[in-house]
Amino acid sequence: TGEVGYAPPRRIVVYLCPDADCFRQRQPSPEKLPEWAVGVAYPGLSRIVMRSALTRKEGQTLNPLDVFTHEVAHIVLEQALAAQGGAPRWLSEGFAMYHPTAWTLHWQRAIAEPTLRQHYLPLEMLMTSFPADEDAARLAYAQSFSLVSFVLNEYGQRIFQNFIQQLREGNDVNAALRHAAGVSLPRLEAEW
Repeated sequence: TGEVGYAPPRRIVVYLCPDADCFRQRQPSPEKLPEWAVGVAYPGLSRIVMRSALTRKEGQTLNPLDVFTHEVAHIVLEQALAAQGGAPRWLSEGFAMYHPTAWTLHWQRAIAEPTLRQHYLPLEMLMTSFPADEDAARLAYAQSFSLVSFVLNEYGQRIFQNFIQQLREGNDVNAALRHAAGVSLPRLEAEW
């Protein structure tokens, strides 16, 4: 909440699901998440649906507190920007990943090859959605995490919060970045 400058005004309801059936049933949307998903936030409903602590992904048991923190970060950012239609997808996912997740070997592997080949997913492509393919989605998440980490580490929390405030005031991403950090989205992407 400190980095965004916003605190949710109402209680967040959390469903911790012991199995895949519960996870699907608690999702209020008719469009269900892919099988590899472990949690989801519904900011408009102040609802989180998560798989249990026994969930394994990529050979490791997931910490439910990390998943919870990730989903709460989604709710905070998305509610803060709800009047503007929500956050760009790369910002929402990168911000949510920034909080519980340290940069691990898993994420390093996801971004290593695209870095060596200089073959990233363009940020413009990640404004509204992520790829459905799990490998491409993993890269989108890794890029988003890396970019938000870059902004917070290189520009600082005050500029990040100003960027979010500019978005809350209705500025598009380029105008918000220019006002808060003095850079456009293409310039930020090049610096990153």
